[in-house]
Amino acid sequence: MAREDGTVSHNGTMPEERRVAILAAARRAVGRRGYSATSMRDIAKEAGVAQALLHYYYLTKEALLVAVVRAMLDEQLGRLRDELSVATEPRGRALAGIAAARDKTLGDRRQWRLFFEVLAADSRSGRGALASSFAQRRELVATVVAGTKGRDNAQTIALVVDALMLGLAAERLAGVPDADVAAAYELLVDLLDRAPAD
Repeated sequence: MAREDGTVSHNGTMPEERRVAILAAARRAVGRRGYSATSMRDIAKEAGVAQALLHYYYLTKEALLVAVVRAMLDEQLGRLRDELSVATEPRGRALAGIAAARDKTLGDRRQWRLFFEVLAADSRSGRGALASSFAQRRELVATVVAGTKGRDNAQTIALVVDALMLGLAAERLAGVPDADVAAAYELLVDLLDRAPAD
């Protein structure tokens, strides 16, 4: 039975090792060829599985690539939680969060291309399959912001920080030098330090 997100519900579930291998293969295939030029056949070949197996679990390429991006976001959220757990005081947590966002923004350009292409396809479909992953990340950032300045507008600030990360990643894909992206994050740290508590 097909789910709303384009995956298929079966009595059994895909073994975790196979799921991870298929998602990694999809990342590599799209990284080399781009979203539009990559087919389910290309992904199956990269994963070393029959194309029918991909369709058994994912109805469409879009559903498979949404699963890839969701896994990327889950990995990022896990790393962010790990980074934040090390810091013991609120400002340290905020700085750790900004550093994690900066590092992610300056990461692999191919992953950012995949992310934006899948986000655009998801938006066109009207499903909003990635909305919950975005909401989890913003909630974590809002918790850090609220603890840092005692702000009642922490959700709004978290949205701005998320938009900054995505915007700077897009700027980087458009050719902005990495040093300028890093400088933008330094400016964010400076602005947060100067912001009055509510």
